[in-house]
Amino acid sequence: MDRSTVAKVYRKAELVCIIAALCVITRLAWVALTPEDFDRQRWLAAEEHPDQRCAMTGDLLKRHIRLGMSKSELLALLGPSGRDWDNPVAYYLDHCRSDIDPDTVDFYFDAQGKLVRHEVRTH
Repeated sequence: MDRSTVAKVYRKAELVCIIAALCVITRLAWVALTPEDFDRQRWLAAEEHPDQRCAMTGDLLKRHIRLGMSKSELLALLGPSGRDWDNPVAYYLDHCRSDIDPDTVDFYFDAQGKLVRHEVRTH
């Protein structure tokens, strides 16, 4: 290939990267700027459409989850997690922060079954 052809290929690749980055930034901004109040019924119904949980997660963690709450209180609020392990209790959120990797909100409990921390994780 001559230099002008290589330069054209690099410019196209650069343009694709810029467009992809803009898509990711737009998605992150949309999720961050469109928070919704936590609604238990919608959360439970979102098992089939977990992307609906993304916008509610911020309010859930700020106003409805408290450190020290019991695992049974958490499960009463959010329903079963659909995961096979006990610690962390993880709820699938779909693709909140990335169109590539899915997210979960994970709740960690101590030996007495009290919530000690939580985090949203991208896998």
